Amino acid sequence: MKGNGPAGLPATSTYCLTNGADTVRDTIDLLFVLAYPAILMAIGFVATRRQKNLEDYLIGGRNVGWFVVMTSWLASWVGGGSTLATVNNAYNIGLSAFLYPLAIAVSPLWFHVSRHVFRVGDRLKQMAFPDVVEDRYDTRSRVVAAITTFLAYIAYTTG
Repeated sequence: MKGNGPAGLPATSTYCLTNGADTVRDTIDLLFVLAYPAILMAIGFVATRRQKNLEDYLIGGRNVGWFVVMTSWLASWVGGGSTLATVNNAYNIGLSAFLYPLAIAVSPLWFHVSRHVFRVGDRLKQMAFPDVVEDRYDTRSRVVAAITTFLAYIAYTTG
């Protein structure tokens, strides 16, 4: 059945017409979508050339302070899993879901713990927190810490 809408569509049907402004916005969006990964890959290529060993990659060649270590540690914890879970929880229960990451981000305990871990790790030439746990206790404690951290991430991410 032919109608009096565009291209013979019935007048009551939904159709989309683009104008010049939409095309320009689409082009700009596409440029950002293509440029962002290209810039990230360029930064990664340059950074890879500057790294000489695993210590350079993991801890900046021991040339970073405790504050950088703390923010990196915090970013790893509050990173992907917490972000996805918080968005999901915010959708389900509202803004109170943001209290968990906020509490982590502003906790003064992080400053104390990260300074201590940084000093111990630097003294013992450790590169990651599980290395510090293993050196202080034993290999089993490192495995237990890794498993409990993994399970906690899964539990929090699935809500």
